[in-house]
Amino acid sequence: MRFNSKALASLSLQTNMKFDKEGIVWMKDKQDGLFKKGEAFVERFCRLKGNMLFYFKSKEFTNTDPLGVLIIERCTVELDTDDENLHGFMLVYEGDENPVHFATRTEEQRDQWIQTLHIASYECLKMQLQSLREQLVSKTGHDPLDRMPQQDTCSTNTPDLSGEEPCVEICIAAKDLPNDRTGQPPNPFVMITTITPPQQNWTLNSHTEIIERSNDPQFLKTIGFGMNIKLKTRVKFTVYHVNERMTNTMSQLGYVMFDLKSLLAKPDKKLHLPLMSPDSSAAGQIQITAWVHDESILIEDNSRGSVSYGEKLQNRGLGNLKIMFSNPIKKTFRFDTNKARMQLFVQEVMAEFKWNYTLPLQLLKLFIEEERERINMLQDLGELVETFNRCRQECLDFHMSSVTMYTQSCRSLSTATPQESLFKASSIKADKEYEFVPINLHLQRMQLIDENTNTTCCYDCITHGSLAAFSQKFKCGGLLRILEDLREMRAPEGCHGKQSKLDRACHLLNCLASLKHAVHFRCSRLCRVAMQGTAAELKEAMEQLNLQVNTIVFYCFPFKFIL
Repeated sequence: MRFNSKALASLSLQTNMKFDKEGIVWMKDKQDGLFKKGEAFVERFCRLKGNMLFYFKSKEFTNTDPLGVLIIERCTVELDTDDENLHGFMLVYEGDENPVHFATRTEEQRDQWIQTLHIASYECLKMQLQSLREQLVSKTGHDPLDRMPQQDTCSTNTPDLSGEEPCVEICIAAKDLPNDRTGQPPNPFVMITTITPPQQNWTLNSHTEIIERSNDPQFLKTIGFGMNIKLKTRVKFTVYHVNERMTNTMSQLGYVMFDLKSLLAKPDKKLHLPLMSPDSSAAGQIQITAWVHDESILIEDNSRGSVSYGEKLQNRGLGNLKIMFSNPIKKTFRFDTNKARMQLFVQEVMAEFKWNYTLPLQLLKLFIEEERERINMLQDLGELVETFNRCRQECLDFHMSSVTMYTQSCRSLSTATPQESLFKASSIKADKEYEFVPINLHLQRMQLIDENTNTTCCYDCITHGSLAAFSQKFKCGGLLRILEDLREMRAPEGCHGKQSKLDRACHLLNCLASLKHAVHFRCSRLCRVAMQGTAAELKEAMEQLNLQVNTIVFYCFPFKFIL
């Protein structure tokens, strides 16, 4: 479990906060003194807040951090009958053989602590909440609290519009939403459901983003309806206040229902409707703005022409990139501009690469062919001497093992290719079966569309994970080790040095190269003088050669030369 010790200590020392229960209890603790060994009950001051039980050394804890904290989860509270002279109880955690023992002065205090700790865990609160919700549903017919759906446009409960462009698109704005129970502006969130007669059940269509602390939210994400929408389709907007993102709970502020025909019949394609709260009182207003991309939806019968619709939206989505990418996920947004009646239409698209698994398979097959060609070349060498024959056998073993490894990877990759998705997530990056598949490879496209002129401007970005062999576990270091070594080579040496290791190495190589020619020249001169010259000339040639050799020794072994 990860926690912030300073934040927990600050929470335990709060004086203006009401704790669920606090008081003096005895805790069994280890005694490791000179004359005391074993376990004994020690007086502690405990404070319970939620599912966290803080315990202090004494009641005077103003500027003293707690000795520890116990998380009341996955545990049971039981009576402790080992010591009959104390009114004890204990916390027994799952998988832990050493329970935490407590004791109180009286039996009444013990029962109070047991009762309070019983209902302190999150699981117990969750069961109580579920029980209360069932009671409310049985009495009122609806649930005032609802689980917040995941922020995912490709949810299984949401119609998949990724393969088609919406024929109707709407934008939502709310006004005068009520505050929450603390008097703060709500965190509004709208869930859209539809029903088309003679259907009996509402279908979740989509949802908006969450706007933080606003009574008049303007939702930027637009809601699209596909080709299966009809004029008689009824749409329901349910506005929620997100109480807590951590637990995904929210409370309903209000709802409104309308049919699509009443919205599209308006000349400006706008509706202003009052929101009704669960107790049938006013809960603000909601404004709906629609854009019709397929005019055939305005026709009552089912004969719709799609030629103009396809021409109008030919520049949206993936376009020609559908040849290489599939399974697109789309989000659309509209922003107001300085021009009157002019909005900026932005579409975000994320798609998977179709050949994410095909290209690695083709590459592995090429590797196998190359290794087999090398094996054939080595076998065609014929009879060789023992030394060369041993080297050839080592090369044959290496290439055969490479063929075996590539063949096994190719076979496992062919059987492991997923059917529903072509995307390799980072969660399986260390899986040996997907070793040759790139990680998180996908296309990200942002489009800006001018609907008046039907022009599109887009920005494409191909992203992928680190090109590293995660399945090899990096026993000898990876790319970071190489970059670190290179950085050290280029870093200046010493506190005031301006020359890096790489510069010094280049300078040393240049000096040794020049000294190599100088030593060769001095040796040749020494040989000529020894054969034809005098003793004085021979002595001079030897001194010059000795100077060049000492210079080489100095560059190669500077410390030994000094000594």
